[in-house]
Amino acid sequence: MRISITDITEDKIAVMAPFNVLMTERARELEGKWQQQWIFHKSKEAAVQAALDEIYLLPTNRFVSIRITAKTTITSEGSMVCFFGFPVAKKITQAKVPIPCPGVKRVSAKMYCSASKVTIEKGSIFVMHEMSLKWLDMQSAEWEIEQFGEATSDDESLTADIERMEQRLAALKQLKA
Repeated sequence: MRISITDITEDKIAVMAPFNVLMTERARELEGKWQQQWIFHKSKEAAVQAALDEIYLLPTNRFVSIRITAKTTITSEGSMVCFFGFPVAKKITQAKVPIPCPGVKRVSAKMYCSASKVTIEKGSIFVMHEMSLKWLDMQSAEWEIEQFGEATSDDESLTADIERMEQRLAALKQLKA
């Protein structure tokens, strides 16, 4: 999960973070403006960091894939069902079946849409990647949460990406030669 805060001017900061409904609400409360990333006045930096820590369970450098299972039938208030603000499944125009959101894999799920709601049946299973290891300690009335696969650190993930890219570059150089 890549989250960053950068200075863009003397009095403005930019925040990049995966979409989360709760973060969107908090950003608006903090007078953030969406411009392909959240833009805030520099005076709000501490409040923005506190919101990121709370919503994304930071700070952490340990990430894990989690398997979430619906404990009950879950019906959305709008066009998507969320797990602590992270979209799990959303309604697409004219479709009778919702689709999993980016970063979410459907393992075994019964889902359907009505005019303005999404429903996920009890027992539906999804996997979400690059979640803070701290999610395993959370309690939810709607979702059972368990680890799926090995935990990785951000450093381990970057090292693996670099190694994979170096191998790919070597293979391309051999093709060119």
